[in-house]
Amino acid sequence: MEQNFATHCDREFSWDPNRPLVVACSGGLDSVVLTHLMHNYHGNLILAHMNYGLRGVDSDQDEAFVAALGAELGHEVVIERVDPNSVKNEAGMSLQMKARELRYAFFEHVMLSRGAQGVLTAHHADDNLETFLINLSRSTGLKGLMGIKSIARDLYRPLLPFKRSEILAFAQNRAYTWREDLSNQSDDYQRNIIRHHISPGFDKLERPWDQSLRQTQEYLDQAHTLLQDYLDQVSAQVITQTEDGHCLDLKALSAYPNANVLLTGLCREYGLKAGQDVGQLAQAQSGARIYTQTHELLKDRGVILINALAHQKEVNQEHNQTDKTNAFNQNALSQRVDDGDQWFILDKEGRQTGPQQSPVNFSFEQVEGITDSGPNVIFVPTQMLVFPLRLRRWQNGDVFYPFGGPGKKKISKYFKDERLSLVRKNKIWLLECENRIMWVVGLRADERFRVTNQCREITKITCLKGD
Repeated sequence: MEQNFATHCDREFSWDPNRPLVVACSGGLDSVVLTHLMHNYHGNLILAHMNYGLRGVDSDQDEAFVAALGAELGHEVVIERVDPNSVKNEAGMSLQMKARELRYAFFEHVMLSRGAQGVLTAHHADDNLETFLINLSRSTGLKGLMGIKSIARDLYRPLLPFKRSEILAFAQNRAYTWREDLSNQSDDYQRNIIRHHISPGFDKLERPWDQSLRQTQEYLDQAHTLLQDYLDQVSAQVITQTEDGHCLDLKALSAYPNANVLLTGLCREYGLKAGQDVGQLAQAQSGARIYTQTHELLKDRGVILINALAHQKEVNQEHNQTDKTNAFNQNALSQRVDDGDQWFILDKEGRQTGPQQSPVNFSFEQVEGITDSGPNVIFVPTQMLVFPLRLRRWQNGDVFYPFGGPGKKKISKYFKDERLSLVRKNKIWLLECENRIMWVVGLRADERFRVTNQCREITKITCLKGD
């Protein structure tokens, strides 16, 4: 096996012999064998071990074992101890997912702090089969069936061509010692069920399953590449960049065969997962939306507006329950816009004295007449200004008198007449004086605050920055 391992590494990887490699070492069979093989093949190693403390004394003994292995082979060992509660107590995330997140962040830290060229993990052919079967049972696309990659940026998996039985036989032949994690023997986790009860049946097949799986995944990889090339071509025709994000033109997309399938494929780039029906969103009325981990997808007059979430986890969690019970509730828009806590108070110097720090700043200047104008400037009679002013988001039912218009109009109707997108509406601020809307900021002043010939003093209000 050692010669086959060296041949595989020569063919697949191009490591600099003068720069170290980080080996993720748990102390188990696979990582111990990887450590010994890399010790003989490369020699310039750093062992990284994370102690989660989840198994008490056993966790500490694993740590001690890895430290001794590093000392025996003459390699630096970096150990990270984790508070077990930080692994267990994470809403919406399984223990395995949280542990993996912490583990890989630690490996990356070791790599960067030591100037290493990459991180090596001990994934092997059986892990690849188990991952394939797990993803197959969860309902997945091509990408989920393509398996574990030998190289993923700075992450390398040199044991991937080798089966667990080969690794075990090699370790026994060399009389290596390793640590056994007793939790691997239970059926509490889905991977263990597959490992104990399903994977062993593959070894009874007449044809070597590892070679067949590898070939199948190569075919899937080729198919995925072709599909991605086609999606890129379609995306260039139906998705455009906007001020706020991206706009997917549903009418343009409908000209393509299998438009619904294409829609799902296009939206995966924005975090769409299995079970999220973007096709239903396309058929819904304006105002419907779904959230992914990274984006908001919003239906608006024949298009889907795609916008990155500023606070991904918080926003997604906030809307998850509503979306599960009624993913296409038109009231969701007004619920989101009617943000009663998003308000700020301005004094006559433009300083904010409200409960929050506003993303919008203003300047107030005394002028002799109306000069320059623009969307970010209004002129009002000074005598009509009663401080403090109030800045807030718009709400359903708001009414103002558009400057130069015939009379009062609902803000929602004004937005519709201006053909504002739902995303743009969500970003609108109102400036109020004595509970009267003085300015739809950046769009239209209120007629009630018009400067007339009788005005002796005029104040110029400039919006300096907004979202």
